[in-house]
Amino acid sequence: MIRKIDIIIPRSEFPLKTVAYVAAAFTREVKDQQTLRECLTAAATEWLATDCEWAKQAREYAGDDFNIGDLDSYMNDGQFPAILERHGIKELEIEIFDVGTTNQDWTYDTALVTPNSNTE
Repeated sequence: MIRKIDIIIPRSEFPLKTVAYVAAAFTREVKDQQTLRECLTAAATEWLATDCEWAKQAREYAGDDFNIGDLDSYMNDGQFPAILERHGIKELEIEIFDVGTTNQDWTYDTALVTPNSNTE
């Protein structure tokens, strides 16, 4: 059975805000985001150990700090899709969004109505 998972991964650099939207279909049981991370980590580690030119470039550039942004850049390398599939990941999609700086006064949960107003 193929199961799909969608998650948002925030970048930890404050005040800049970058998020990655990750969607994937799995051929093995996926319980949660942790399972996705474990599968991606195993696949990326395997790919980085190959002798392909892109993996060599990625090792030189990112080394042990290979992250979701690097994966987005390299996941279409000829060998990577097959490695992802061996780790149960199919149809991997990553979109990176740079949303500028964060606004502490306006969050997702900020009400967009004036308090005590008649909204009828």
